[in-house]
Amino acid sequence: MAVEHKVLSTIHSAFAVSDIERTTKLFTEFLGFRLVARDVGTPELVESLTGVCGEVKLAFVKSPDGHMIELVEWGNDKKRVQGRVDQVGWWHIALEVDNFEKALKHAGEYGLTIYNRVVERDEGTRRVAYFRDPDGITIELAQRPRSRG
Repeated sequence: MAVEHKVLSTIHSAFAVSDIERTTKLFTEFLGFRLVARDVGTPELVESLTGVCGEVKLAFVKSPDGHMIELVEWGNDKKRVQGRVDQVGWWHIALEVDNFEKALKHAGEYGLTIYNRVVERDEGTRRVAYFRDPDGITIELAQRPRSRG
């Protein structure tokens, strides 16, 4: 069957967080995103969209290359997803950094813990590691030669 529509762009990705201030600080100070907006979702609007009734706090942050992320703090009991990398539906966000050593050095100051270890490839010119924030959000940080893409 032929598709009669096309995706024009990515609007944003979203993460449910337990502490919007802490996570906004992680994204803006440590990861270099820009805070674009803050908002509050009213229970009526939120329930109409999601089927879950509750007020939410929202923060929108934009990456240096323009990808928007919506951070959502629900007013209800904060239950963390207990996912593993080998489970269906698991996800992560991968971000390129210009100085892996400095990012690694300061990651803990923003609540990030490394999953396992740093992996080096191509004679050390590519470095990558998975980190988890206090809410379980997995962030992959990588440094790679710019000429190789």
